[in-house]
Amino acid sequence: MDLFVSQDGHEWAESHVPLPPGAREDAYTVLESTKYAVFIDVESSASNVAGSLYRSNSNGTYYTMSLEHTHRARDGAVDVERVHGVTGVVIANQVSNWDNAQKGDILGRHDIKLRSRISFDDGATWRYLRAPAKDADGQKYACSDSQWESGECALHVHSVTSTRTPGRVFGARAAPGIVLAVGSVGAQLLEWRDCDTFLSRDGGLTWTFVLKGAHHVQMADSGTALVAVSDIDAVSEMQYSVDGGLKWQTVALETTIRVTSLVVDDDGLSPVVLAAGSVRSGTHAHAQAVISLDFDAVYKQCVVDANDPKPNSEMEKFVLDAHDTGCVMGHRAEYLRRKPDAKCVLRLNRVLEPQLTDCACTDHDFECDYNYDRDSSGKCQLEGSMVVPKGQCRNKGDRFMASSGYRRIPGDTCTPTSRDPGAPIERPCPQAQPDTPSSPKLGPVTHHTLRVKGEPRLMVFPNSTDYLLMTSEQQLFRTDSEGTKWIEIDLATVDSKIGRPVYLAEHKYDTHRAFVYTDRDVLLFTKDRGATWTRINVPAKANALHIRPLLDFSAEDPDWLLFVGGTECPNCHTEIYASRDNGSHWNRVTTRATKCLFARTLEFHTLPPASVVCTGYDGKSEQDQPHDSPIEVRVFTEPFGKSTHHTIKAPDGCEVGEFHVYGQFMVFAAVCKDELRMCVSDDGRTMYEARFPPGVHVRADAFTLLPAHAGTVLLDVESVRSSEQWGSGYGELFSSNSNGTHFHRVLQHTNRAPSGSVDVERVAGLRGMLLANRVSNADALGPGVHKRLHTVASWDDGLSWHALPPPSDAKCDDCSLHLFGPAMLGNAHFGAPLAPGTMLGMGSVGTHLGRYMQSRTYMSRDGGVTWTDIGDEAQHVLVDHGALIVLVADAKPTDTLRYSADGGVSWTNYRFSDTQVLVDSIEAGDGGGQRVLLSTRPFVESGGISLDESLLVTVDFSQLHAQKCVLDERDHTRSDFELWTPRWGSSRRDASICILGASTSYWRRSPLAPCFVGDSFAPPSTRTHLCECSISDYECDEGFWRNDYGECVLDGADPEQPHGCRDGTEYEGRSGYRRMAQTQCTNGLDLMRPVQRLCGRAGGVHANAYVLDAPIADIQYFANSPHMVVRTDTGKVHVSLDEGSKWTVLPAPDYAEHTPTEFLSIIRHPYFEDYAYFVPRDGKTALYTDDEARTTRVLHLPSVPALHPPLRFHPEYPDWLLFMGKCTDPQCSAQGFVSRDHGLHWDTIHGALGPAGCAFLRTDRAHKPHRQSIACARHIDTGGDVVVSTDWFRTEHTLVSNATDFAIFGEFLLVSQDADDGRALTMHVSSDGHTSSVAQFPGDAHTMDPAYTVLEPAAGFEYTDSNGHTHTTPGSGLMMHVTKSISPGSEWGTLYTSNSNGTYYRQSLEYVNRDESGLVDFERIRGLEGIALANVVSNAQSAHNGTPKRLQSMVTLDGGARWHYLRVDGATPCSQTAPQSGSCALHLHGYTEVSDPENIYSAKGAIGLVMGVGNVGPHLTHIGQASTYLSTNGGVSWTQVRKGPMWHEFGDHGALLIVADRIHPVSVVEYSLDRGSSWLTLQLPSEAQHVRVDVLTTSPDSTSRKFVLFGQANGRNVIVGLDFSGAQPRACVFNADSTEGDFELFSPQTMDANRCLLGRQVEYYRRKPRAMCSVGEEFRSVRQLAHICECTKYDYECNHNFVRETLSDGSLGKCVLIEGMSAPRTNCTQGTKDYFIIEAAYRKIPQSICRNGLVLDRPTEVWCPGKARSVAIFWSIVLPVVFLTLAYVAYKRWRDQYPYLRLEDIGTAVRPALRNLHAQRPTGLIQQLQPIFTTALSTFSAVAGAARESTLWAVDKAAPYLPHAIQRWSYEHPPRWGAQSLDGRSRHTIRGSNMSRFTYHPLSTNEAAGRVFGSHELQDEYDEVEAGFNHFLDDERDETEQDARVVDRQVLFANAEFSDEEEV
Repeated sequence: MDLFVSQDGHEWAESHVPLPPGAREDAYTVLESTKYAVFIDVESSASNVAGSLYRSNSNGTYYTMSLEHTHRARDGAVDVERVHGVTGVVIANQVSNWDNAQKGDILGRHDIKLRSRISFDDGATWRYLRAPAKDADGQKYACSDSQWESGECALHVHSVTSTRTPGRVFGARAAPGIVLAVGSVGAQLLEWRDCDTFLSRDGGLTWTFVLKGAHHVQMADSGTALVAVSDIDAVSEMQYSVDGGLKWQTVALETTIRVTSLVVDDDGLSPVVLAAGSVRSGTHAHAQAVISLDFDAVYKQCVVDANDPKPNSEMEKFVLDAHDTGCVMGHRAEYLRRKPDAKCVLRLNRVLEPQLTDCACTDHDFECDYNYDRDSSGKCQLEGSMVVPKGQCRNKGDRFMASSGYRRIPGDTCTPTSRDPGAPIERPCPQAQPDTPSSPKLGPVTHHTLRVKGEPRLMVFPNSTDYLLMTSEQQLFRTDSEGTKWIEIDLATVDSKIGRPVYLAEHKYDTHRAFVYTDRDVLLFTKDRGATWTRINVPAKANALHIRPLLDFSAEDPDWLLFVGGTECPNCHTEIYASRDNGSHWNRVTTRATKCLFARTLEFHTLPPASVVCTGYDGKSEQDQPHDSPIEVRVFTEPFGKSTHHTIKAPDGCEVGEFHVYGQFMVFAAVCKDELRMCVSDDGRTMYEARFPPGVHVRADAFTLLPAHAGTVLLDVESVRSSEQWGSGYGELFSSNSNGTHFHRVLQHTNRAPSGSVDVERVAGLRGMLLANRVSNADALGPGVHKRLHTVASWDDGLSWHALPPPSDAKCDDCSLHLFGPAMLGNAHFGAPLAPGTMLGMGSVGTHLGRYMQSRTYMSRDGGVTWTDIGDEAQHVLVDHGALIVLVADAKPTDTLRYSADGGVSWTNYRFSDTQVLVDSIEAGDGGGQRVLLSTRPFVESGGISLDESLLVTVDFSQLHAQKCVLDERDHTRSDFELWTPRWGSSRRDASICILGASTSYWRRSPLAPCFVGDSFAPPSTRTHLCECSISDYECDEGFWRNDYGECVLDGADPEQPHGCRDGTEYEGRSGYRRMAQTQCTNGLDLMRPVQRLCGRAGGVHANAYVLDAPIADIQYFANSPHMVVRTDTGKVHVSLDEGSKWTVLPAPDYAEHTPTEFLSIIRHPYFEDYAYFVPRDGKTALYTDDEARTTRVLHLPSVPALHPPLRFHPEYPDWLLFMGKCTDPQCSAQGFVSRDHGLHWDTIHGALGPAGCAFLRTDRAHKPHRQSIACARHIDTGGDVVVSTDWFRTEHTLVSNATDFAIFGEFLLVSQDADDGRALTMHVSSDGHTSSVAQFPGDAHTMDPAYTVLEPAAGFEYTDSNGHTHTTPGSGLMMHVTKSISPGSEWGTLYTSNSNGTYYRQSLEYVNRDESGLVDFERIRGLEGIALANVVSNAQSAHNGTPKRLQSMVTLDGGARWHYLRVDGATPCSQTAPQSGSCALHLHGYTEVSDPENIYSAKGAIGLVMGVGNVGPHLTHIGQASTYLSTNGGVSWTQVRKGPMWHEFGDHGALLIVADRIHPVSVVEYSLDRGSSWLTLQLPSEAQHVRVDVLTTSPDSTSRKFVLFGQANGRNVIVGLDFSGAQPRACVFNADSTEGDFELFSPQTMDANRCLLGRQVEYYRRKPRAMCSVGEEFRSVRQLAHICECTKYDYECNHNFVRETLSDGSLGKCVLIEGMSAPRTNCTQGTKDYFIIEAAYRKIPQSICRNGLVLDRPTEVWCPGKARSVAIFWSIVLPVVFLTLAYVAYKRWRDQYPYLRLEDIGTAVRPALRNLHAQRPTGLIQQLQPIFTTALSTFSAVAGAARESTLWAVDKAAPYLPHAIQRWSYEHPPRWGAQSLDGRSRHTIRGSNMSRFTYHPLSTNEAAGRVFGSHELQDEYDEVEAGFNHFLDDERDETEQDARVVDRQVLFANAEFSDEEEV
């Protein structure tokens, strides 16, 4: 903070504020100060709710902290207020739960806990306000002194940020010592409405209770009158007191008024108080009013002389006695004021001044000086560096006059005594001060270069300066000086036949040993870090199977070795040998092992010392092959002798694929089919299967073990493989409990590389700190979509995660720091073990991680709490225990590095090479040395990089400093080290970070100390302080899991319920927590105390109520998450992280100010599941979340929202936003804006928008539009256009003019166009946003009625075939409801279904019901294809005349081709006729009558289950007469399950049914565990008794066992979380190979029990109704394609202009032409086709995938006019000529070969040849004659065909003049040349070699085809054509795709260097 102060405006001095690192220097408030000192409050960096109060010295240059954790508002107001009328008294509010604020646990302002403190020495010391003796009822508060001193029982008052009193809050200058305040007594300040009113008459020392409830308060006439008015409701009277608050009187008002403020003059002299507010009743209701209360005439005037005030019978003397001496701020002040019982008024015109008398100085008059702070004994101790006066301490040994640590409180007027604590003290200078503020001079830097062949591999001996170097050219080097001098090791000196080194390994436990294996199978070792080498005779050659490690070492004895040898290949296998004498003798342990390790490590030591663990094939003899036996885990306890072993058994049916000895565990990966099961052993004998949280599925061969800490396992499990889509892999991070058996998810969407490396890094040098990169756009990853990475940090070992704050100079509001991690850089190390707290990283500041070539390097010295930008991207390393920072350019030529010896304050360049090189890596060992090693590659003459040699450059910094740093832990003024403690925030008063119950402080070199730490590789000295126990010191007990609140909750029923425990009774059960074995914490939180739990089933189901402020307006679930949000009618948003059991207010951003609290809408991102947006009711500041409402961030809008929804989203880029806001032009209703950086910048794209606004055309189903395509509905005076742009509206084109609206459904863009002067509409359909075609309705109609509703088209479904391959069925076309009747109360319309491209529509169902708002009674059955329910108006004609509509329900099982009435099983009140007639069928209330449209009848997770409310009869009756029905077969048949109408929901994949009465108030809900056969009840909590239910809902897919109920109970709005997790304690067992277990196979069927629907028979797994088990959220019912059916008539629907005949028996009628219509057909066009096509009466249902069988859609091909005649003339001339020519040539050849053959010989030869023509290959004469006969037959056929066509053509031409019978015959036998009387369209039929059919549908004209497809050739509109043409063009396609793949690789390689914005 650069703060300057001046006392005259001319000379300025810089102020010194001891701000901790990371303080929000740009967020401070200068408070009301005195003339003696300046008060400032600086906001904390971690949260914007708290700050720190600083007070300056007398000249404003040096500040000390006065009070920490002061409460701040978003506008910068601070709860620090002076008590006016007395000197030195200040009241402040402090955030008592500031530690939660630092950790991010405070979700909103309501979570802040405030306590009030008061100071009587102008902020030098503080105490809590003493509580009154009694409350309003005369009861004692009973606050003890200790409770008061700790604040647990004290008075806490509202101050600046929350008071309702305008102006000065506490006291008045004219009323000394009198203070009125609103507050509460207890441990914290309550909400304003829950507080009472208190009075103090001694300046805040003591308080009395005066009025119950919160009041506006003021004082008039210098404290004579105290005025109060209720702030809770409108009032008709006001209260006042003229006796000092002892008695209160009322004054009646003329009307009821809601008072908003009481006002008096600033000093409180006036006798008049003004009350302002709004009138609530009478003729002036809602008017604003001001009421004046004048106390001037209450009493006579008091006797007082303002010039010489003295006490008398009416006036009293008041002295503030805060320190029992009457002295405050160094003087005694005597004030004169009116006595409380005086019967007079003052009527003063100025304030009476007090009489002041100075006092002798005492300890109360001094405070700690700058950089000093009080210790536990109250003494001021130095906390920072001493202030050395300028010009002093120039030489070593100098002394200077230093601060004593105390200074007199500014403004204190005490008289000094002989004992003056503030007197300066002579001290030795801390160090010689430079003449200038520049850094001390540094010594020289040198470098040394080694040139080697090939690529080097460096091995650093830990804690030493010794390195070994092996190159790819098999050279071996050694250095003992960190590379300043290298010696090549000649192994031939050991033995001339040793060979060259190929394998180098270091001993894991002996830092002096290393091993080398040569190309001649010789093993050597060194005991002195490479100085000497000794040969080891190995028992076998190294294994040829590349099983590593080749050598393993024991932690027990450095001489114990394990060698993985092998036999010769082929048929080779491994042989494992062990040695106890460093290779002198070997013993074979086992063979055919896949991996072997010594079992004992430094942490795992439960097995015998020499134990070896191996995985291998259990071969019984040498002839066994590996595949003949499974892999097992064997432990050899005596590997040096008898190789006996025991087996660690894997779970049944599983095989161990990999294992690690990891921390305190042995971790195994057991593959069970295609499922990975993590197993753990903590004793080396028993393998326990690790359990993952409910709902989590772990994939096989996709996990990464990460560095462990605190006795746990850190595991990253792959969620999406990188190999599936290049670079798209991500995973989930889990942390285990202390025994490694239970894993809890700690982070989702962790970034993973294809190699398996994970962007999760444990920061070296800091306990418990992790850095990770999350994939923020994981939901959209795919071709062309690149990852967006966000960096998050955890300081508590993964319990909580936070974004990294940007550097203080970053110019952005909503941004954070993001760093490249190991998954991208491979060697990203953010810290060093010997440099605690110092971190370096490369990255960028913004909303996500930018591209690497534009990254910067950032540094932190406080463990990642704050960061500094230190330059361009560079490789980096910490040297000399972090005292030296070295940077060198990465990925570009350089010859210079940069270094800093003062913590990054200043930098120096050093040239280390004469020529530019490319730096591959930079090394500094463990960071304890003083040299760095650069591995570089030179450039060759051609400009490329040399691949043959490398340069190793050692840069020596050992001469930088001459003296070694001194550590003095007792007197840190003499020390070159500072003691640093990791904290949650940047202030030294922030809570220290406790890991396993201890906080660790580290000694590290001060940044400016001119010394070197030295080459001592010992870890830094530390101090450890034990912490109080908190929730982080506990882990979840067996059967409990952490929820998103961090709480351990029971998963289901408690398995340890006492035997015989009666249902509903209580027992003492486990709390769910157990203390970690490694924690050192003391006292604090005890979470292991047993808790009371319920027995029986009641113990497994729970209901929790939460009272809302208003009814629910909106409720939203985050997909695949327990998080949900609700918005009430008042605009408040509440959040639940556990599916409704617990609720909090939407958290406000910690860093933002003036954020909204009332919202217009919640908009969930349709493509990115973690995102949601909260649009404010007012203003341009919205909030959004990218972590499922755990936290929120600010989104600055460019304007006030105008349309709904105002935000539109892109399916691939979460940062691309469209916003519709209000225009500045009054003639414009809305304009569009676009942002490509998530709201950091907005560009206007279009003004004057229509109701549809703008939208991205690309969706998750529409992939044809350009990625940047945006459509906007432009509004103009004469109409409107829909315009499209692909370049952010730099250019645009009009798609449809005169348009009224547009919408995007599925893959279609629909644009409605005004027609017939507004009486009709034309619908345009586009699939690419570039061209469009007009939709056609029956009768070749191009228009439709103007009222319509488009129903969302069904997407294709994924299914698995018998081979396990996944396929996707075709999606349906569009469904559109066109209104035919809009009369109020009789609205209905016709339902149309389209072909697959949405252009041709046929009538599906008439008289479909809709309501006045346009909602249609149509709903698809979730999870099943082609099944939907609809309600039709059975009395359409009479309803039009005013008769109430009579609705009947119908179901379709084939996508709308046929509809049936609903059938009920069991007894009914009438004789059922369904499905043929609706006179006695089931009718259900539909979409127009629901409050929760998410799941009306069904849910996709509850396969085949459909539930509805209705009645059996001729039509639907009132809902009060309805009952609740259930179908378990997809709507084919129904059963009544509950009497009466019920709200209903499915849970646990349909295994759980919940119902609640929707008419009457309820106190219980009912649930069924057997699909409605029996029902149980759950009692609602007391807050929800007699609740009238409005909403009953659960997660959209109905896989959860938790529900949310909302309603009104006892006048309150209550939301109830229902938890049925324990209703079924046993988990269902799924076995896909058998149906004998808990699951059954369900297959949808038709009304006549035909299981072929839409051309396939599909089977689903679902739980059996009687299986008493829970399915679990992780279960997914896979669609199994059991059979593809042959096509039948049920796979076809009527074509355009056709309709089915209605048959009396209900059977399927034929499709016949609509009267007056013609069949669709194509048109003849010149130069293209020779024929046109007449379509059949049928078309296949778009969703049907049937094969072969019945073909009803075969079209007819007809010659175009004139084509047949020209063909006939051509062939009539050509064919005879060809025939004669061929005949002559054949005859000539024949005569030449057989000159003497007679005619009868020909006949003799030809006849048998003709008989065998097709039986064998002709030879000889037959071979010569075959072409003649073939040509002749072909010619004859062609001539006959031409003659036939000529005849038909002639008859067709003459048909109009011939008899009727001939005309009919001519119509039935049209010529291929073309019939003039026919017109229409048709489908082509194309047949492949396997006779499979592929069809496509051309447009009616070439011009239309050209508009849609950019060509004047007839093109296809069906997706099937791609499959058809691909079938014929396999070879060409393969070649094209191969080329395309090459291009793709080039593009991907190039895109690796470009940001997403540049890619598009």
